[in-house]
Amino acid sequence: MSGRFGWSVLLVFVLVWGSVVVTVPATVFGMEVVASQTRLDLPAGARSRTFEFVFPLPEEELGRGTAWIARDIQVDGDLGIVEECLSRTMYYAMVRLVASRDRPTGGTVSFRLSRGPAGSPLPQPLPPPAGVEVFGDPLQPGFACRAEGTSTLFRVFDRWADDAIWSRAFTDGGRGRLDEGRLRVGEKYLLEVRQANTYARYSEPARVRFRIDKVKRPCPACHGAGQPPAAGGSPCPRCRGKGWLASPALVFEPFREAASPEGESDGPGRGSTR
Repeated sequence: MSGRFGWSVLLVFVLVWGSVVVTVPATVFGMEVVASQTRLDLPAGARSRTFEFVFPLPEEELGRGTAWIARDIQVDGDLGIVEECLSRTMYYAMVRLVASRDRPTGGTVSFRLSRGPAGSPLPQPLPPPAGVEVFGDPLQPGFACRAEGTSTLFRVFDRWADDAIWSRAFTDGGRGRLDEGRLRVGEKYLLEVRQANTYARYSEPARVRFRIDKVKRPCPACHGAGQPPAAGGSPCPRCRGKGWLASPALVFEPFREAASPEGESDGPGRGSTR
């Protein structure tokens, strides 16, 4: 994935068997659940960091015909999922904690992995999310959709460069936000949204095309008059007498069905761009 926003990444490996991990025997279907919860924090002015979590299935479990059969991941606060992958013998997740110059940032990442008979059928893929929206600040927008999956992946492509510039999955019930970097006025973008099932497999995408334009809006100081009331003929200092200000705006475009701008993906960060 392209690094348009210039991450300063300090990669930190966290082997979760050394974290707060408990095994909870379940009473149904002969399954057991491995649960882990980790709190991550950064002080104000720090650099954003990426953390990796690995859950290997113990060899003795494999010998008994046991495998990972489902996972649930939850992130909150300033955390987002960059990548994840589940197999019968290993679960891997990468999460990113975005720093701020002005305030401490932090969040909690929680995992629940179910292990059961290796022959258990895999869950069916989910359909693409519906009702995709882009809203808020045009340069750092929020995203929303109707999703039923365990996590929702939002990926932004630069349509000029045909390149994925940002990718993150959130567990906020179909809501997300551009948590790092800013979009640019005059650029054209494509948002892809996928939802994951309990086996960390992401659906086919729903897509929205948009661009960032500058539009003229009445100056809030002089209400478009070019000079404030009782100003004695002096031009408005905010708009310099024009009566309007140019500000960024989201402009949505019809989507013409075409080939996906990136390779098939099982999760955040997977696949390739052309």
